Amino acid sequence: RRQLLSEASGGVDAEEYRMVSHNVNQTLLGIMIVAGYPPQAGELPSQYAKRLDATCQYATGIDFSEIMTLIQRQEFSTSMSNADLRAVAEYTEMFWNDVYRNMSRPKQIWYRYIKRYL
Repeated sequence: RRQLLSEASGGVDAEEYRMVSHNVNQTLLGIMIVAGYPPQAGELPSQYAKRLDATCQYATGIDFSEIMTLIQRQEFSTSMSNADLRAVAEYTEMFWNDVYRNMSRPKQIWYRYIKRYL
């Protein structure tokens, strides 16, 4: 995860962009699920973002709606930029750090030492 986010924050060339951005987006979705905020069945990305903005207890200082707009641009548009990818990667890192800090110690150990090897 750290290597992926580091690559994304440093910028990637056009050939790698789509793969790296998809992996960053999937990483963020996985963290949202771990944090207890999975998308609901049939929920549009914009609805999901609004729900998270209204209910998410983790503070990053950035609205998830803004990040979701960048994610959708990365996934479905040809106007992709390293700045957008960097913003999503930085948000992902901030969100994970807040989620991890608020986990119980056993859960932290599970995710840090066990889950990464499964």
